[in-house]
Amino acid sequence: MNENMPLLPQREAAEVVSLLFQHLPDWPIKSAEAFRNAVLGGAMLAINPLLAITEERDVTYLRNAIKDVVASGRMIDFGFIPNAVIKRESIASRHMYEAGELPHPFESWLGVTSWEGGFNGYLVAPHPNRPEDTLVVELYGVSIAEPKLGDAVLIYDMVSINAKPGNTLVSPAHMRYPAGHVESELEQRNRGSNSLDPLVTMLRLLADAAIPITHVAAPAKLNAARAKKGRHLIPSHNVVQTRDYVSAFQSRAYVKAAARGGTHASPVAHWRRGHMRHLSNGKLVPVKASKVNWRTEEELHRLFYKL
Repeated sequence: MNENMPLLPQREAAEVVSLLFQHLPDWPIKSAEAFRNAVLGGAMLAINPLLAITEERDVTYLRNAIKDVVASGRMIDFGFIPNAVIKRESIASRHMYEAGELPHPFESWLGVTSWEGGFNGYLVAPHPNRPEDTLVVELYGVSIAEPKLGDAVLIYDMVSINAKPGNTLVSPAHMRYPAGHVESELEQRNRGSNSLDPLVTMLRLLADAAIPITHVAAPAKLNAARAKKGRHLIPSHNVVQTRDYVSAFQSRAYVKAAARGGTHASPVAHWRRGHMRHLSNGKLVPVKASKVNWRTEEELHRLFYKL
């Protein structure tokens, strides 16, 4: 990922990227720490050849943005989150996201998670050209086993998101398809969902006061030794402890209880919408919207701005 890395010859680069695409699910980078080291330690940066990224300044922007958020401790490890959880949480929490009720931990940050399809990172940042939009860059971490080329970070897709109540606009980056292929509306929607669904799910998990968040400090002594050897420093990062939540989510009893609005032992964090309540005497009284078991933006920032 360093700027002085020599470029592979065009034919060889195409072969390596093709290899990465073939093995995204079965050659994942093994951990968040390995992904961090790939970003900071000079691993290969590959780009989906269909993405219309041709300007060197755009490649430099993406490379630096990914490296900067990791180096400054703004990488957040969400652990293993199955696709079913991502899909359901995104649908259930979409109205909260569109209403601005899911705060971001930093202005720019990078969430990493593993799932059945591999190891993904999502760079989340203000769009450089559209002030009201959020840019999400979908990344894959791949540990190339055969031939042994080491770890690689693949820029798989980029999506611009403009959140509006009831009408979130998702605009995937332009793809250069082979002649004769026109991207369908379904393909556009699927590309958008591949970034929007993980983003909404990650923000919803961060907002849930029942899910612990652990700050892993940078190792001072180890970094002092690494600095003497001219090696990259190991930054701090944050871990969202999702294992118990995912396990509970997958249990049939929990899913049924969640559908009714929560469980008795540990209420599911949610946003209770304002509504009219029917009293026994026939009167209607307004009930204000309220948050249940929820971290406010101030509480979330207190957790993360320990850096």
